[in-house]
Amino acid sequence: MERELFKRTLDELASNASYLTSLSSLLQTGPPRRLVLSEGGCVLYSESLNAKFYWDANDPRTAVSSLVAQGVYEERETRILTHIVEQSRTTLDIGANVGYYAVVLGLALGKKSSLVAIEPLERASDQLTANLKLNHLEGKVTSIQVALSDSDGFAELHVPERSGSSATSLRSLHPSESELRVSVETRSLDSLVKEKAITNIDLIKIDVEGAEWLVLQGGWGVVTSYRPVIFAEMLRKWSAGFDYHPNIVLHALKDLGYSCFAVGDTLKPISEIKNETVETNFLFLTSSDRHLLLIESLCKIMESP
Repeated sequence: MERELFKRTLDELASNASYLTSLSSLLQTGPPRRLVLSEGGCVLYSESLNAKFYWDANDPRTAVSSLVAQGVYEERETRILTHIVEQSRTTLDIGANVGYYAVVLGLALGKKSSLVAIEPLERASDQLTANLKLNHLEGKVTSIQVALSDSDGFAELHVPERSGSSATSLRSLHPSESELRVSVETRSLDSLVKEKAITNIDLIKIDVEGAEWLVLQGGWGVVTSYRPVIFAEMLRKWSAGFDYHPNIVLHALKDLGYSCFAVGDTLKPISEIKNETVETNFLFLTSSDRHLLLIESLCKIMESP
């Protein structure tokens, strides 16, 4: 059955010659990445990451699809987060999607460390759970299917048909695409952490398609108590759908003693996101001794080839 599905998928991809050529090459050449058909579906093996992922070819914009097509996904960001998680006790991956970072960071965890991956969309959460199991991470990484917001309740997820699960948001951000709407439970980070008795939070990664400020508002107690490293993707066009500008996040965190670094070819300290800002991933660190040492080591990592 999986073979027939895969054949149909290849037929659908035939209209995109470069993508099909890349895929064909992967199936034939093996490392550094290769695709294998298994009983559970199509599995991507990444030699550079020493990780495995189920790949859904019908969800073409996930991190796993990027690995299939290009062999890499957010290479700088992966190096940064892997280095930080190696020194962290508890990591929260908010907006984990199908589990790229949950797997990569889960494999980098220390013996006494843990990661909580939070993903609201059922189909993505199911694939996340499968990817954790595929990499034998069930005991190190916990997945929770819920949407984080500024309060507990219920809301609609908007899943654009073409952009897929990785573009899922609490707002309709892709008006040119038809979309699926899914009702989900929302929780504030503060209440979820209290309920699940999550402690020692050293790193929070946020990728929630515009809802970053809602997540932080609902997690202000966690942020002020633990003062973790915060790594957030923030795009002005997505936050506009929630009626705010990302600078509100920078200013609020600055008031707590955080400095912001734009993640590009280097870690560039910034005080505002301006019209000319091209970076979309941002790292927030305090002036604590631990964070100052992290800045020093991360700058060296960014400089290395």
